[in-house]
Amino acid sequence: MNCKDNTKHLWIGRRKGQGLDFSGIIDQFRRYPQALSAEQVHMLYNESKEGLSTISTITSSETLKNQNWTCEIWPNDKWDFGSKQSAWRKISNSQPEITLKYPANNSNTEVNRTPTFNWTASDPDGDTMSFRIWVDDDSDFSSPVLYKANLSVQEYTNASRELDVDTIYYWIVEVSAGGDYVNSSRFNFTIPSVKSVDLIVSDVSFAGLQLRAMNDTTDNNPPPLIIRNTGNVFVNVTIKTSKLWLSQEAPLNTSYYQYKIDNRTGHEGAFKSTGTQTTWANMTDKDTKLLRNFNYDNSKFEAEIDLRLKVPEFEPSGERNSTITVTIT
Repeated sequence: MNCKDNTKHLWIGRRKGQGLDFSGIIDQFRRYPQALSAEQVHMLYNESKEGLSTISTITSSETLKNQNWTCEIWPNDKWDFGSKQSAWRKISNSQPEITLKYPANNSNTEVNRTPTFNWTASDPDGDTMSFRIWVDDDSDFSSPVLYKANLSVQEYTNASRELDVDTIYYWIVEVSAGGDYVNSSRFNFTIPSVKSVDLIVSDVSFAGLQLRAMNDTTDNNPPPLIIRNTGNVFVNVTIKTSKLWLSQEAPLNTSYYQYKIDNRTGHEGAFKSTGTQTTWANMTDKDTKLLRNFNYDNSKFEAEIDLRLKVPEFEPSGERNSTITVTIT
């Protein structure tokens, strides 16, 4: 019943001016200053469905954080009132919760030197959450190598700042919500140094060469070998090969079989020119310089290995094969 007109009498148990009194007992009559929500009605039903209840629950829709609520009870035995009792409670904010996920604690499996940090967080009150992250090589975070505030997502990557390899790093995240601030536990991790290269184009076919013919890969016909740094540190690389020609006039370490390094389009500057074999050199079966300070950064971490062949004048006919080996030094 919603009574909007407070200038008139409200009759309970009878019809105004007509008698028709209610035959029975009306118990636990309550009057509220506003219409009840469905949640409130449901709560009242649960509290009183077994009879008179000593419990009265305030629903979450009725309260706001930081409010002070006072409860007063004034008992009555139909004849007189007893002593009034009262108590108060403050509606406090529920603190958010946060758990670090990756890099995992005490881990050393992450090889990317610009790792993505992620965590999970929740707030029981549904408040908007904001995050701050610290990463430091000192557990007191006095001079963080990475710091970011006002994050609204539960992850962070700083692609412009590489972390050192073989160094213990510590990280922690603070979450704020509804005026409360909570720090995560402290995790530590290490990025191990990884030296690794791969020939992503590992086969070159010089088909149809005639006696005394010469061809190389500088015009991409055939395409050159492609080497990639798949580690996370600068490396030096050497090269060696097995014998190619059968003719006695064309042993290894002659101009009949040569190599050199060239820039790969889109990866210019992937190596240091000084100390890198950028001019034609004779192939040998001994480890010989190939690349110096070969870069690992994803923007420039590949190079071309050009090959040049010259068919000896008296080379017997048939197919020839040679195995090239590159080694990190």
